[in-house]
Amino acid sequence: MSKVFVAFLFCLNLFGAYAQQTELFISTQSGNPFDAGASSSDKILWNYSFGVEQYFIDKLSLAISYRKPFYLEGGDINYESTTTYNGFEITSEGSNKMYAIDFESKYFFEETDEGWYMSSGISYQHIEMNLDITYVYDLSGNYAPPPIAVGAYQDNVSIFPLTVKAGHRNSGDIVVFDYYFGLSYNLGSGNVTHKNPEYLTYDPLKKFSFIVGLKVGFKF
Repeated sequence: MSKVFVAFLFCLNLFGAYAQQTELFISTQSGNPFDAGASSSDKILWNYSFGVEQYFIDKLSLAISYRKPFYLEGGDINYESTTTYNGFEITSEGSNKMYAIDFESKYFFEETDEGWYMSSGISYQHIEMNLDITYVYDLSGNYAPPPIAVGAYQDNVSIFPLTVKAGHRNSGDIVVFDYYFGLSYNLGSGNVTHKNPEYLTYDPLKKFSFIVGLKVGFKF
């Protein structure tokens, strides 16, 4: 991760005298990649980010950040699900772990220190889905061999959210404060192929996510 930030800062230095200001920032925002039918959909998923942003004289900026989704209830969330396959009832406990790398550009309608802006971005979001089969029950009573063994299973998927946001900037000499809202299209969410989908129940992904968030930055 540190190599990505170093490479980004190196690219920004290529602009030389054209660069206005560099900012380190932290932010928090909504955005849930799982749809309403997910086993953990009753849990509130939130995100925090930290990154670096560079502003330019033509009212443009570029940013890169690391984003960590988390559940407000704490932890990576555990949920239980049950599925039936070929006369067997399969019970499992699941958890999801996620992170994302966000790239974003902004256009400021007024000055970069104050006023409204529009942004567009693309992200790489990795999702680790862990399922632990705790019980396999033969509903038929025929003592047939189970289709899958009790134990831990893991599936890793990646999506590429495309994001459009509108935001407002308030800035002092050092501290920057933004609020923003927008929409994300989770590219690749409809083409995910899971391991053992006939036996295991994975949280489904959705195509669109609504975003609202706050950001605090520090100029240097």
